Formats: sequence, C-alpha cells, structure tokens
Amino acid sequence: RTLLMGPPLLIQTRRKAGRCNSQFSDAVVHKLVELGQHRYCQGEYDCEGLDDEFVQCPQADIDEDPHFGSGTMTFRHHPAHIEFLASMVNADQLVRKTPTSDAAILHTDDFLDSLTSEVEVAAVYFSVEFG
Repeated sequence: RTLLMGPPLLIQTRRKAGRCNSQFSDAVVHKLVELGQHRYCQGEYDCEGLDDEFVQCPQADIDEDPHFGSGTMTFRHHPAHIEFLASMVNADQLVRKTPTSDAAILHTDDFLDSLTSEVEVAAVYFSVEFG
C-alpha cells in the first residue's frame, strides 16, 4: 500500500486594520500607549510613532495585502496567507523579501496577530488504491 502526504500548511485569513470603534477600546488603546511611552520611551529610546494610531483593530474587510513576505492565495474560494507549518514551528526567524527590504528578518511569532481572523491547519493525503 502506498500513501502520499503533503507537508502540513498553516492557512490564515486576515482582516484589514482600522480604528477601534468603541469608547472602551479607545480607552484601552490610549492606556496601552501611555504605559508604553512611560516604560519604554525614556532616555536614549525613541518611540516615534507610538500614539493611539499604533494599535488598530480588525475591520470587516479581508486583507489581501502581502503579509510575511508573500501575497494571498485562494483557499476554499477566499484569499488566505499560506505558510508551511514546519517553517513556523521549527524556526524563530525567517528571511523574506518585503515591500521595504529584499532580505527582512521576520519573527515567526508575528505570523499570527490581532488581525488574524481565522487559522486552519491542512494536510493533504493521497492513496493510490483509494484515490
């Protein structure tokens, strides 16, 4: 008997980022920025760009922009970001081409974040006997 197996894939659907549209979330974001500025933006550390726009919430629209150095592929009729599961769990960092660099070091812990709306793990199996 023969069984063929493809490498498992990590399939992510992402949402576009935007403003958080509630008083509670605005207050939480403001407090996070305030704590970050107080704790980490002292002395020689510059936190340019750390303001209430720094933290954004997922919106309704699916994000098809490049993420982690690659664009989307169609998976089950929807755009998705697809990576080999082994790449995400066996390495702390990957080197990828991004819009701002030809060789950016990306931390695999950052592949899933607050803009991730759905994650699936898929593995493809094929049996010669059973198709």
